[in-house]
Amino acid sequence: MYDQWRLTVPLNTLITAPAVTRFVTPAGLLEYVTVEFPAGCHDMVNVQLLQGNNPIVPTTLDRSLVGNDVTLMPPVKKRLEVNRTNFIFRGWSPGTTYEHVITLGLGIFTEQERSTEAEYLGDIAYYMEKIGGQLGVPRRA
Repeated sequence: MYDQWRLTVPLNTLITAPAVTRFVTPAGLLEYVTVEFPAGCHDMVNVQLLQGNNPIVPTTLDRSLVGNDVTLMPPVKKRLEVNRTNFIFRGWSPGTTYEHVITLGLGIFTEQERSTEAEYLGDIAYYMEKIGGQLGVPRRA
């Protein structure tokens, strides 16, 4: 499952009162996160993704993601054990003169989706090995 959420960060939002979007996801494996900063942010809009009170991206509360006209894809691999996982996407922008909309994307796969993908990749590897053998490419031992 890939899903997106948008966070509107009003002008001059302070870290002590950040803009917040809360959402719930199903259990599964969080495989990737994307954070899209539109042009005009000029590294002045800060965001964090939390699972409850625990930081996910970045991995510590004393840091944040910033950007300008860029989509960041920080590395993430996290098992979401609970069927309804609560997330908080928050942002602040001290000193800005207009609001910014930051887009968060999450790729979460269930165990069934992961096993189907593994079977599919296994089938591809099997046929690639058969084709390689027929073409004279040595097989792996």
